[in-house]
Amino acid sequence: MKLLTPLLLVSAILLSPSLLARDQNYLIGRGLYDITGPAAEVGLFGYAVPEQVASGIHDRQWARAFIIADRQADKRVVFVNIDSGAVFQSVTQGVLEALKARYGDLYNERNLVISATHTHSAAGGHSHYALYNITTKGYIKQTYDAQVSGIVAAIERAHGDLAPGYILYNRGELWGANANRSQEAYWQNRDAASYPDTDPEMTVLKLVREQQPVGMISWFATHAVSLPSTNTLLSGDNKGYAEYLFEQQEGANSRAADAFVAAFAQSNAGDMTPNLRLDGSGPGNTPEQSVRLIGQLQYAMARQLYEQARSRLTRDALT
Repeated sequence: MKLLTPLLLVSAILLSPSLLARDQNYLIGRGLYDITGPAAEVGLFGYAVPEQVASGIHDRQWARAFIIADRQADKRVVFVNIDSGAVFQSVTQGVLEALKARYGDLYNERNLVISATHTHSAAGGHSHYALYNITTKGYIKQTYDAQVSGIVAAIERAHGDLAPGYILYNRGELWGANANRSQEAYWQNRDAASYPDTDPEMTVLKLVREQQPVGMISWFATHAVSLPSTNTLLSGDNKGYAEYLFEQQEGANSRAADAFVAAFAQSNAGDMTPNLRLDGSGPGNTPEQSVRLIGQLQYAMARQLYEQARSRLTRDALT
């Protein structure tokens, strides 16, 4: 099943740019904030290797928040993409508690979506379930606090940034940025021969206000594991690199409340690996090179779809 977006189900209407500019059917806000956890002597989350302990920072991790509110209906949705291995219930509960104290019932469990890129090179120990904290040798409050406070800050920025706008979407296929790591299992499907063993689909949303783009969200299925379990530097991996490229191209300043925000979110990753040699490596000669190659591929396709987006998202009410 192809997913347009985990945010909402929409109908698309193809309109000319002049009509789009006059029909700003949403309030749109975006926000960016640092969620990098402790970078020394803390276990990383994802590979479940106790020896993988942080020793520095490859690149920082971020929360990228988007708020989309229907201008006619009293409904809105918050989508937050975070450079993290997973979104635990503990983090979601902490975010909701902070939002309730600030905004009452405006943002709640019904309209908040937090999605992780699934990088395996971010600090761990932020779950309240012991199972996920075994290899990090317990709960790490610094990691938890960094994620919760950073996500809340990104949402606060997005809330303060709300202004009329519209959303364009586009879809395309990106080949060569993922491979099926479970070939034997895949070929046990009765109709396996009728379909490719990878999902090449990428979906892009382009957020526009006053005829100026302010944000982009891309969904594509590939694990953020170009860096192996021997890596000890905190990193957003290939999706983090794609985000960096897109935001730099747009001249974004991470410290500015009105910075352009580009999120490279995870879709149905399943067995989609960026390690194209299927041995935990590739396509580059080094892990760092692989991060850049897979990140560049995602960036380039997202850029193309973004520039060519003409279909507008509409619906009667957000849910």
